[in-house]
Amino acid sequence: MSQNTFTLVLEEQGPAVLPRRVPVTCLVEQGKLWIRPAGYGNKTSASGCGYPISLELWQGRLRLIVFNAICDEDPLILDMENALESALVQDERGPSERAHDESR
Repeated sequence: MSQNTFTLVLEEQGPAVLPRRVPVTCLVEQGKLWIRPAGYGNKTSASGCGYPISLELWQGRLRLIVFNAICDEDPLILDMENALESALVQDERGPSERAHDESR
């Protein structure tokens, strides 16, 4: 399979913090998305080469994998299936979703 790389820049969103920008490299390879913010990595990769975040399908389930501690080889794995829009119970929808549906 082919691979595709692109770069974007994240900008500080908090009001009480000095402005900060972080370039982020994204790599799409073999159906998996790898994310590398500049200056961040994981324990087992060379400096500047690690992708500490990935998004993948594993056994039919979407999951987010995050190496959130540079000294830890074990990632945090978040199963995203409970975030499926179809899993939202009708009564739990927020006002903006209800207003969108009512305007149709």
